[in-house]
Amino acid sequence: MQGNVRWIDINMLSLAQGRETDQVILAIDTHGADINALTTDRRPRTVLMIAIENNDKILFDALLARNPDLSVKDWLGYTALEHAARKGKYEFVVALLTHGAPASDDALRGAAVGLHTETVRELLYFGADPNIRASVSPYCNRKQSNQTLIDMIRSEGRGESTPERAKREGIVYMLENPPPLSYVLK
Repeated sequence: MQGNVRWIDINMLSLAQGRETDQVILAIDTHGADINALTTDRRPRTVLMIAIENNDKILFDALLARNPDLSVKDWLGYTALEHAARKGKYEFVVALLTHGAPASDDALRGAAVGLHTETVRELLYFGADPNIRASVSPYCNRKQSNQTLIDMIRSEGRGESTPERAKREGIVYMLENPPPLSYVLK
């Protein structure tokens, strides 16, 4: 947790939670609020993460234009990209990757477990490693702890309906056949 959070930072973060986009930008531009400050509640996170949670594309784009630190982590150790990937928020994921966020293992794992096909594809195009292990994931149980992500996704979903099964099979195919390095955008 960050120390020395100023009142303007707390005000900016509470405005973000209340979806007051114009006021948040004013707090940053005019009053010097820290764009990377963490909230002081039970679930510390940045204003960028709040914009993703609230699906606030206007605030999100305004914050990205001000170059936030994309490596800042929330209370669970997730970055803004990992938040967006876990929730399958494709537009946010693409914007973060294009803005320089690294395609992390946790982002790929979260998108794959959530069956977010487009997000998985985009993360693979940006160089995420499909051969990661599940051992450090909050998404896996003890039995899955040393499986590859491909094996974990393949083994889940017994008794799923046809659309979910098709998504799962599509994700496994993408993980087994990642784009060639010449297609990877870096």
